[in-house]
Amino acid sequence: HGCCISSSSSKFNKIFKVFTKELNHQIKIQTLEPHVLAHEITHALEKESKLDMRKDFSTALKIDMQHVKNSHILVQRAIKQILFKELELYPQKKHDSELLARYFELLARSKEIGGYSDNFHYHYHEIINIFPNATSWVENIFNESLKASVREHIAQLSSNIKYDSELNNFSRKAKKIHGNKQANWRKATNSLFSSSTNYNIEDKNHLNKIEEE
Repeated sequence: HGCCISSSSSKFNKIFKVFTKELNHQIKIQTLEPHVLAHEITHALEKESKLDMRKDFSTALKIDMQHVKNSHILVQRAIKQILFKELELYPQKKHDSELLARYFELLARSKEIGGYSDNFHYHYHEIINIFPNATSWVENIFNESLKASVREHIAQLSSNIKYDSELNNFSRKAKKIHGNKQANWRKATNSLFSSSTNYNIEDKNHLNKIEEE
């Protein structure tokens, strides 16, 4: 129902004067459904996290599988369909990445997020209860990795920013522009208008008298 295409590129930030490496993600979907969006967005976030799904998440998910047999029959049907039957359509090297995406897909198919579908009927907390280790990994490893990545990106962009104390006070900046002399703001604003449209206060008063007469 969708796909996520990712590519990387290096760009020079003219404002901060640094080269930054950016990951670009293009998500294409055929069906606008919460579980499809959750699935494809997870693929993009996985690449942003730079984590190896094989090390921890896949292991945690497989350990949690022992709880499936104690769940409701409708939950078991959903897990069997999404985590096993549909996974067989992908090559082995993509299984770990697909398991993470399908964990979020299961959550998105719950009544609280996606509403009851024709095929699956279960609540959000039922999936959380079945996969405590996988959920803990997402909250403590996956989410924190994404937060750290954002902090690192901001730190890189702001490394060349220098605080200018003069910008902290407009009057001090104005004084620097005009030197030690008092700023002549009237002269500055008058210069914005052409001589054909500019007139002084006395001319204005004279026009007012003519109108009164």
